[in-house]
Amino acid sequence: MNYRMLLSLFVIFFSLSTVAGAAGEVPLTAAFVRNNQLWVKEGSEERQLTYSQHVYNPKWSFDGRFIAYIDGDEQGEKSDLYIYDMVKNESYQPYVQVSATDFKWSPNNNQLALIMIKEY
Repeated sequence: MNYRMLLSLFVIFFSLSTVAGAAGEVPLTAAFVRNNQLWVKEGSEERQLTYSQHVYNPKWSFDGRFIAYIDGDEQGEKSDLYIYDMVKNESYQPYVQVSATDFKWSPNNNQLALIMIKEY
């Protein structure tokens, strides 16, 4: 094996081990629904964020500060948009008296686009 090939293999190995080590230092955070409630998992710790709701369709904001979700009911007659603020640890309704079926976060800003069903 020549010197250049050995040096190339060393650089590739070192780069991969550095990336794997850096990724392991930052715990991943996931939002999910369990028993109709919103939860987050940070590293190995799970935390329940909502109680007595019927949550579905959680989506993270581009910067990871907010989780938008629909609070509905089993019959599908209610679908209110809520946002959970990870810094303030609280949920709020950005648009009161608006029922939404779907929404999308902007990929580079904390802005929402939503499909409204009706206003109350």
